[in-house]
Amino acid sequence: MSRPTLTRKLFFRITPTILVTMAVIGGFAFNSATREINNVYDAQLINDANVLWVLLNKQFNDDNGGPATQIGDIDFSMGNQLALNEDADDYADAHMFRAWKDNKIVLFSGSTFPAEIPLQKAGFTTVRYDSEHWRIYSLPIPDTHIVIEVAEKVAMRETLVSNILLNLIFPLLILIPLISLLIWFGINSGLSTIHMLVQQIRSRSPDDLSAIPVGTLPRDLSPLGRSINQLLENLDDLAESRAPFC
Repeated sequence: MSRPTLTRKLFFRITPTILVTMAVIGGFAFNSATREINNVYDAQLINDANVLWVLLNKQFNDDNGGPATQIGDIDFSMGNQLALNEDADDYADAHMFRAWKDNKIVLFSGSTFPAEIPLQKAGFTTVRYDSEHWRIYSLPIPDTHIVIEVAEKVAMRETLVSNILLNLIFPLLILIPLISLLIWFGINSGLSTIHMLVQQIRSRSPDDLSAIPVGTLPRDLSPLGRSINQLLENLDDLAESRAPFC
């Protein structure tokens, strides 16, 4: 069994290191994207709750304690315009809101939670409903007994993060063979000086003990070149010392 070449040894030491580094960077990028997406979506929920309060303020003031009112789904109220874009329609279905007054639901969206799911605490919570997780933001209105709840499916965020991950993975899968090829050529190019040095020594005749040129060698190969020249010089001295006896 033939021994592996120096090029191959270096390749199998360098390439895994680079691949592991790429995987670690991808993991950090994925975690960073997940964190930023969650921050953006949470901020959007806060904004939605405040906008709803501004829009429904008058209706709360006019409320006379009657039954809860359902707000029509957005795709129905817009003449099913969202059907032109399935992704947008899915986005609309993944949202809901409830408006509470005196611990009773006053207004709610068509795709809201059932009344069995109680009013959530102020701020952000995550609940499981109908086999899915929902992210809820509850906004208590100061100096009132009104709470605005808005929520969206956590799966929306997970889908977006998954798409980002796929967009990271596919280019990396394409780049890995290219990077490996560049590493292989880079190693061969870096070892070209050693190959030239070996060729110089191999092409010499047995009687040629002159020093090899070391001025063009890289700094880390200069000691090797000087050691070879020292060996050639010792062999030349030994040959000269034996010449009178031949």
